Amino acid sequence: MIQTLADMVRQFCAYGLEFKDYVGFIHDCCTLLPSLELAYKKSIHSSTNQTPAILEKGWNHKLPQDSLSKEFVEIHPTAARLKGMLDKATKNAVSCMEDSFAYAKDKWVNAMEDITTSPKIGRNWYKSPMDNKTSGKPIPKPNKPHYKAPLKFHKCGSKSHLANTCPK
Repeated sequence: MIQTLADMVRQFCAYGLEFKDYVGFIHDCCTLLPSLELAYKKSIHSSTNQTPAILEKGWNHKLPQDSLSKEFVEIHPTAARLKGMLDKATKNAVSCMEDSFAYAKDKWVNAMEDITTSPKIGRNWYKSPMDNKTSGKPIPKPNKPHYKAPLKFHKCGSKSHLANTCPK
């Protein structure tokens, strides 16, 4: 199923499987599907930056209610309620998409900050005693005598070289 269509179905199901208008007429999901199809065909897709109606037929569908003046024509109240429901679903979908984009952007920015600020640790990296992050003081030397081996750094070029010569 197309993701945009799945999101629209989810928005309409948020109203419940049955929608009762003020006259008492009960709409179910099947009666709302033509309106859902119209809303889908009028939505702009990110991959083509055009609506499916333009790609299929060359023009966008319009609700008859949008082109009529309210002064001259009396619109049935059920149609007005359905348009109001479509407008609410559109506003909710737009706000959900904006929240989703903001969350994804924040998550991406935080991931990039974590990558750039993380320490680079490898086999030829030596941490100095002055780098103690917990107290800011150097790590104290032990009281007993100890032997400090000289540090040798060399570049490990391949996995076989790493397995044969580099200490684990």
